[in-house]
Amino acid sequence: LAEKILHLKPDFIMINPKSVRDSLNSFIRSLGNEVPLTGLIDENTPPEIRGKFKHILVITDSKYDLLNRMHKLIGTHYTKKSDPHESRPLSERETTVLKHVTQGMTNQEIAEKLFLSVHTVTTHRKNITKKLGIKTVSGLTVYALLNKVIDMREINQ
Repeated sequence: LAEKILHLKPDFIMINPKSVRDSLNSFIRSLGNEVPLTGLIDENTPPEIRGKFKHILVITDSKYDLLNRMHKLIGTHYTKKSDPHESRPLSERETTVLKHVTQGMTNQEIAEKLFLSVHTVTTHRKNITKKLGIKTVSGLTVYALLNKVIDMREINQ
């Protein structure tokens, strides 16, 4: 699992320690220090677990607070362009591709699911990056959440 995650070159990894209870220590060791870890915890998480993470998000915080903290964590600031002619909305297909990207799907998986060629998916992703000015999957995920393209529950699917 760690190899697959590192292959994706994420900006950070968000982990709910309860979801990997027995294997948290070995999972963290297998990742090394290549990617900052963010713990998605509750108030009852013991300090020895909290200490394993570079950043902490408290799961019981409001959705607004969580999104703001994620936004700061990624360090990306999104601003709307003042000239409406500069900003082009995503097409319906680009929005669909964006949803799949935020769910961690590869270009190949998206292509198979949407019955497209990998080249077409790559082109859609380039267009999304060009239109939004966001290059990372984590940045695209925050954009999709903030702009209601996806719901927080869809990320875990």
